[in-house]
Amino acid sequence: MAREYKTLKFPVTAELTEKRSRFVANLFPSPDLSVAVEHLSLVKRKYHDAKHNAYAYVLISGKKKFSDDGEPGGTAGRPILDILEKNGIFNVIAIVSRYFGGVLLGTGGLVRAYSGAVLKAFEVAEFDLMMPCDYCKARCCYNVLTKTLEALESFGVYFERKSFERQVEIFFYSATDDTPFIKQKLRNISAGTTKFEILEKRIHNLNK
Repeated sequence: MAREYKTLKFPVTAELTEKRSRFVANLFPSPDLSVAVEHLSLVKRKYHDAKHNAYAYVLISGKKKFSDDGEPGGTAGRPILDILEKNGIFNVIAIVSRYFGGVLLGTGGLVRAYSGAVLKAFEVAEFDLMMPCDYCKARCCYNVLTKTLEALESFGVYFERKSFERQVEIFFYSATDDTPFIKQKLRNISAGTTKFEILEKRIHNLNK
């Protein structure tokens, strides 16, 4: 699983013309497979008169798929997927609809056109930076509060809130890979008195 990744804020459309062929790229945020499939179905209906509707989707869960939709193998869906992965963009489906202009582009030309259509969409797209996190709570005594906060800050956690009562409760987001090390660090600096628990798994938007 990626430590940090980008995802689309909003759907976006862009168009590229290459030797009279039109390539219309539609990109959609897709947090799960069912949403990606729904977007694909909608685009195929909207662009039913296109000669090809090549696509690729990639999810943070690890699921991904691409289709050339009748174009020569490796010239459409695979380049679309490569562009998404190379740019660290997940939970997205990119569909490029081609209206044939009567001039053959060749395999290299097709790869450049399908890739170029997605890259053109990136130019007008807005992205959020996301991170798979553990939403955690640490309860510590006041005498180790300073060391506790310093330890958490050293791991770059994202603090949500702190509650100051008989003990201090600190609520924060931790990168999933860091959580076991944070737990051990807090135990060490408090001689085991700090209570630590993972409340739930979340995807945290780092832009908020």
